[in-house]
Amino acid sequence: MRKRIAGAALATVLGLTVAGCSGSGAKVSSTAIRDFAGIARTNTRTIELSGDDVSRLADQAGVSDDVIRDVAPQLDQQSVWQASLQGVRTIYEQTPEEIRSNLVGIACDVAQGDITTVDELYANIAQRFKVYSEGEIAGIVDSVAGLWSELDEAFRSSSPEARAGAVIACFTAEQLVG
Repeated sequence: MRKRIAGAALATVLGLTVAGCSGSGAKVSSTAIRDFAGIARTNTRTIELSGDDVSRLADQAGVSDDVIRDVAPQLDQQSVWQASLQGVRTIYEQTPEEIRSNLVGIACDVAQGDITTVDELYANIAQRFKVYSEGEIAGIVDSVAGLWSELDEAFRSSSPEARAGAVIACFTAEQLVG
């Protein structure tokens, strides 16, 4: 009888341990954070994805939670990250300071399927930033289009790692620049 109870208790503990692991989070690559923080001039050093973040990002990317947990610590090694950094750098070099973080967010809206064409990108930016002239809006769109295009390509990719890298890149940007 004691053996059955001990066995049942052990099985319960093991089951709870395995269930707890499935909801675990992940740390985003410190190199990726440092690279982005240098462009955005923030002091953040670490970003941890909670179990809920991992699940939400996995759903967004259409991948398993494990893919998110595998890609996050190696984000800086993903081609989408390198391309995203260049896109963010362009935005930070060529647009007014007060709208930069919003522009990165707009580029990341591709993940939700909100912006699927360059015309929609232009319309979204023009609607949000009505104080700028048509020529200024066109320049802003040009600055954002590279990042948006790279993320769009990653989200349409058949590679789970590319899609995961794109959602983690956007999550990281959101955490670093609000």
